[in-house]
Amino acid sequence: MKKLIVMSLLSFIIFISAFSFDILVNTSYSFTLDATVQTSSGIPSAYDRSQKLNYTGIRVSYLIPTEDSKEILYGPYIGFFYNLFDKQTGSYPQLNADVKDISYSMGLNVVYTSKLFQSINFDVCAYGGVHTDDNFKTYSTEILMSGGFNWDFLFINAGYDIRYYYVNKNNTIAVNSIPITVGVSFKF
Repeated sequence: MKKLIVMSLLSFIIFISAFSFDILVNTSYSFTLDATVQTSSGIPSAYDRSQKLNYTGIRVSYLIPTEDSKEILYGPYIGFFYNLFDKQTGSYPQLNADVKDISYSMGLNVVYTSKLFQSINFDVCAYGGVHTDDNFKTYSTEILMSGGFNWDFLFINAGYDIRYYYVNKNNTIAVNSIPITVGVSFKF
């Protein structure tokens, strides 16, 4: 066991020393715009729009630059979120009894950064992956696009997020929201 740990640690050190990379840490709060239930027939049905599926959380990305441009970074991310759903009266938690307060996400992150003025940059950040709200029993799609500014290592973005929430094998809830994001980037 010790040999495996030592070999894993050595491999990780060699890997990170061979590549320049960034660690991007984004915290966000997401405001629900609207939500619709998608049925297996593809016909959206009415959903109680007064029910908000807001969340707050953090995404951590390991980013490496592309070979042709240092303006574009890409890599995997993991996320941890606190769901701000009303479990007593909320429609989604009542439809899916397995929903937990904490959810997780993982996928691919791509960041494009372009210099505007001195140390002020414009950036576009895209996340695409899956999230789970029921401790890894089911996985649903999440897509987030945001744009904003960064100063040296600090990011401030706003964007558009669509998340699908699993209800049962015949129904999902599509939620459109606006995330406000503040993050930091560590360059190595």
